[in-house]
Amino acid sequence: MVHYANPEICGLNRVSSLGDGYSINLTWYLAYPDNVNNKIAYHIYFTEDQRYIIYEGVKFIVIDEALSANIIDLTPGQDYWFTIRPVEYDPQVVEFLSELPVAHDNVRFYPTSLLRHDISATDLLIPLMDVEGFPNSGFVKIGIELIQYMSVDTINNNLIVSPSTPGNDTVLILQPNGKYYLPASTNVGQGSLASLTLVGQARTETWTIRCVFVETNNDGYSIPSTAVFETIDADPGNIPDGYGNYLTWKANGSIVSNGILSFSILETSTFVPGDYFTVQTLSPVDGYRGGRGFNNTPITLHTIWGFDGYNTYNPIVTVIAIEEDPRWDNIYSCKSRFEYPHFPYTVLEGYHQVEQDYLSTDLSVADAANVTFPMYDYAGYHRTDPVLLLNGTCVGSYIGGANGCIDSYGNVNMVRGMNLQDQQIQRLDFKLSIDGLPAVLIRRMQTGVTCSCYLASSEYPDDRCPFCYGTKFVFGFEQYFNPRRSDGRILVRTSPTPERLKMYEAGLESEFSQDMWTLTVPTIKMRDVLVLFDQAGNEEFRYEVADVTRNKTVLGLDGGQTMKTFRIRKTDPAYQIRVFRDTSDFPQTLNTSLGFSPGLPPHTHTIQTNENVSAVSQINQTTGVSQGHSHPIVNGVISEVLGHTHQIIL
Repeated sequence: MVHYANPEICGLNRVSSLGDGYSINLTWYLAYPDNVNNKIAYHIYFTEDQRYIIYEGVKFIVIDEALSANIIDLTPGQDYWFTIRPVEYDPQVVEFLSELPVAHDNVRFYPTSLLRHDISATDLLIPLMDVEGFPNSGFVKIGIELIQYMSVDTINNNLIVSPSTPGNDTVLILQPNGKYYLPASTNVGQGSLASLTLVGQARTETWTIRCVFVETNNDGYSIPSTAVFETIDADPGNIPDGYGNYLTWKANGSIVSNGILSFSILETSTFVPGDYFTVQTLSPVDGYRGGRGFNNTPITLHTIWGFDGYNTYNPIVTVIAIEEDPRWDNIYSCKSRFEYPHFPYTVLEGYHQVEQDYLSTDLSVADAANVTFPMYDYAGYHRTDPVLLLNGTCVGSYIGGANGCIDSYGNVNMVRGMNLQDQQIQRLDFKLSIDGLPAVLIRRMQTGVTCSCYLASSEYPDDRCPFCYGTKFVFGFEQYFNPRRSDGRILVRTSPTPERLKMYEAGLESEFSQDMWTLTVPTIKMRDVLVLFDQAGNEEFRYEVADVTRNKTVLGLDGGQTMKTFRIRKTDPAYQIRVFRDTSDFPQTLNTSLGFSPGLPPHTHTIQTNENVSAVSQINQTTGVSQGHSHPIVNGVISEVLGHTHQIIL
């Protein structure tokens, strides 16, 4: 029987995910053998359904005295239940453990097979479908029967079993009290073993007959004649009957035999759990206890579908080490999950991506319709330049419709009314060209490959993650390049706003919230970032959009966008987002080389630059989004993301 230094600190200690989505680490406490010449191995059980954790059998065994192991090749996102059971074995008897095949690292597994046909309770030939990996000799378990085999017939796929041989006659040892049993000195209840006799052969060993249960009344007192006892031997342990149920004796009940000892228990004062008797047997020469029914397990027939004449069990025939101690089960659960810095990835599905934005309104159709509105013509009846108007230059014009048009019927010199949507955007653009400020728009990604900091067990990503900047998507921002301006910026109008300093425990903190407005296109969403510049063109601060109000005018047309923004402190990771500040005078689009990795198809990215970039090493920004991700560019080198990178093509 296995022992622990502290019985309260036993069995499985901890299970923890390794964060790669496929592996879980187990650690357990050190167990000690009852016999100093024996060794300890550890059986590892795990399952996806806690109810069947033991039924599914031993999955792995560790024999090198290690106290931890990794379980690999699990299913991402699946919950698993684990337990370990220590195994005390005699290395002189159980010699085959070092021959077991290695699964990985220090973890081995038991070879298994199935019966080719049914066997009876007397058969000494175990016909298997395949004996590959089975040690030359050892133990197998079929149902609840343990069988020791002596050799393997690799030609015919059979295990060859030798018959058991009895030893010399076993006798009971007389105890100091003049009887063949000895009550424990710590017993609370009083009683005796009646009609104690030997009915089978046994080795030289000590049997413990222990009270394991007593019924109690409403006041918590034990009820007489309800005590239940079990017999426990250091080698076979408690012996089950043919149905797999452990044999029990009831106080003041009938005589029961376990195949070796036969007796009944008389109670004179009520027993309590933990009371016990000991009985010692002596065999001058131990016989061979191998073959069928090893360690007094029931010898039964076995069918190919698992029926043994009493119950239906798992039909798998597996190599097994003895003796496993089931008293120390601690069952813990753990999810096989992805954790930072591992990205969620499976071979079949690739990287985990969010493919549709469920948080904000999709206005891409409106953007596509409005981004091509005609420029204010500054000709004809219109003033050619608003600056000339403000300068007082006489250019003779007024704002009106259009003449000289032709309709669908071929009528010419028609007068056409104004396109109100175009006209109102023109006028907003006209106004912004005078009092607006150029700003770089960095759009927060709403879809894409999820970052490794976004865990299934947490609601939010890491807000200071250097890879996604708190967006949960890989490099979660994409710079917007305005196709209507050579510098790639948009124009925003800011309102006068007081700047406040507030005292916090960490010191003074600047708080600056600013209202802004801009055109109806491009669509701006919450958490987008705007980069503003001073008069010298240097970056001033970055502002995060807290909310957006989109104005609707007559006929359901889109008006301007009003935003409330907050200044981002300089220590925020948002300042690490690389942007190209000015694409003028001659913007150009570069492409990257083809790149791919497991889970990502071949793809390229675009890069917006201008004529001032004369060398690749001058490029420091972020590529466009492709296949749900982008890459930062540092001094012309595209950084590796999701296991791949690209080259810039000039």
